[in-house]
Amino acid sequence: MHTVAILKVIALLLSMQSVFQWIVVDDYSPGRDVALSLCTYSGKIYVAGFDEVDGVPIMRVEVRNSSGALLKVWRGSVGTLYDCAVNNGIYAVGTVKISDTDFGWIILAFDWDLNVVSLNISNPSDGMDVATSVYSDSIHIYIAGIVNGSTFSGYRVEKRTADGLDLKAVHAIQVQLSWRWPYALPRIIKDQSNNLIWLLYLYVDLRDFEMPRIDIFNDNLNHIKTIDLKDIRAYPYAIAHAQNHAYIGGSMGIVKIDSNGNILKERKLGGNIIFRLAILDRDRIVAFASRIIAPHYITMNSLLVFNDDLDIVANITISTNSPWILWTGDIKIDTNSIYVAASEYATLEPRPANEAWAIYSLNRTAIEFIQERANAIQTVDVLSYVFFIITATVLIVVLRKVLTRRLHPISFIEKAFQSLKNVECR
Repeated sequence: MHTVAILKVIALLLSMQSVFQWIVVDDYSPGRDVALSLCTYSGKIYVAGFDEVDGVPIMRVEVRNSSGALLKVWRGSVGTLYDCAVNNGIYAVGTVKISDTDFGWIILAFDWDLNVVSLNISNPSDGMDVATSVYSDSIHIYIAGIVNGSTFSGYRVEKRTADGLDLKAVHAIQVQLSWRWPYALPRIIKDQSNNLIWLLYLYVDLRDFEMPRIDIFNDNLNHIKTIDLKDIRAYPYAIAHAQNHAYIGGSMGIVKIDSNGNILKERKLGGNIIFRLAILDRDRIVAFASRIIAPHYITMNSLLVFNDDLDIVANITISTNSPWILWTGDIKIDTNSIYVAASEYATLEPRPANEAWAIYSLNRTAIEFIQERANAIQTVDVLSYVFFIITATVLIVVLRKVLTRRLHPISFIEKAFQSLKNVECR
């Protein structure tokens, strides 16, 4: 029995060193540098967000190879890019400063070498307008965001041509956001099974009650129906669609609903808030979750893997030194890897702290192996479990003496033990 436990410990620890294929933490400025979104295409990773110059955010997009090496950077004017999508090129959306008091939507189309091929700037509300989400099919792109002016506040959805960014359709939703607008970033996705557009946003009714709401449109943005999640009083931040149901993430945790809005499953996560979701396969969902663990809003960011019943089958700590950012944590998945865009603190003092651009590449196979091994370890009896802990401690002491390779921000074997403690299987 003890031999089996030792072998399981060794297999699990060795697998940990390959969970993170690479990590990039780049401090481009003395201020805030934040990766908000990423896209993948043909072995390359495109990352969008902002860096700062003298406290002013500047739009930033970069392309890296599959090993994380930086290939090229594009920097724009004052503004922030919140989301990106891939079609016949790279599309990025966000907000750009157009006057001393106003910000407008910006939509950028790049070729694969980050040359700008199309650009559109608009200011629908004559106030603070922010494009926060983009979806692309083979012919069109769909953009969602906030419009917040003196005469109209709420959400806006646009349909544009992928080639040229010509406006084809618009749908506007009036909601009195007031102070809530920075916390109410809408998300747009497509239900591939019936070619419908889903828009997730925060709705505030006449009694000032908040709830997640989903509006469903056809591909011409004709409204089909509205789903109110009246039993959930929370801020929604993420949505993913699979087959005949959808997953909603936010301050409530994670919720699984059917196409009529009926709640099928719900899981609360304590202090964790889900900011992004992605479908791993037909039975599993991946979430970027964040919770505050120290003063000055220092957070622990985690990658949570749920099964179809919303049980957590893996919990991998990504960072324990990150800022509290509502819009970060974008996840993209390819055959071998899971990529996450975020931010980490470069320095905490003096205040305000210095935030660095962060990208993480995780090995899908290693995560699945950890899940399997952790399940197996749970079958070991109590005596073997104690022996398992002792053996793990001895192995860590020995391996620290012979392994010197470092993985940001701690040595890889420390990362292994940290991950070992943070893997949850239920």
